[in-house]
Order: sequence, then structure tokens, then C-alpha cells
Amino acid sequence: MKKIISIIIISIVMTACTKNSKPTLAGDWEIVKAEGTFAEDNLGTHYIFEKEQFTMAKGDFKNPAKTIITDSTFTWDNGSMVSEFNYHFDGDKLMVSPKGSDQVFTLEKK
Repeated sequence: MKKIISIIIISIVMTACTKNSKPTLAGDWEIVKAEGTFAEDNLGTHYIFEKEQFTMAKGDFKNPAKTIITDSTFTWDNGSMVSEFNYHFDGDKLMVSPKGSDQVFTLEKK
């Protein structure tokens, strides 16, 4: 009986901690849905976030750059060009919109 109660308490604590964790950009995300002008060209593109680096990758092409991440924006800065993006999470999906564009991307973590 004590084992069952211990298992239940551990399960509740683990579930509570998981629900309170804030989503993060860290890792590899893939564009699975794209809307807006020429948006479909971006399907299958990976957004990879590692520390202060943001890489856009598709097939053999990889384009790494520095990034600054806030709670609602991130940048891609390769030294000669800076792109800015708005983002938010919708459940386990990452929603991204390049600033100054009508495009909206839905990404899934890989």
C-alpha cells in the first residue's frame, strides 16, 4: 500500500512540474505548415536553435547566424543582414512570423 501511495505522489509531482515548464526554442524545429506570399517554399525548412546560434536549414543547405532571443522575438544576424521574427507557442507547436511579411509558419519540434 505504501508503494502505491508513493508512486501516486511521485506521478502527481512529475506531472505538475511538466505542466509548469515553459516551452523553449532550443532544438530543431521543422516548418510543417506555411501561409502567406511564397510561404510554401519554406515547407520542410528546419529552424535550429543552439545557444546563441540560429540555423536555417533545408536539404544540404545550412545557413547559421547569431541570434538574440526574447520572450516573443528572435533575430537571425549573419553579419551583413539581420532578419527579425515574432514567435509564440500554440501547445507544442511553434508559430513564427517574419517581421514585415504576411507569412506565418507552423513548426513542430523534431
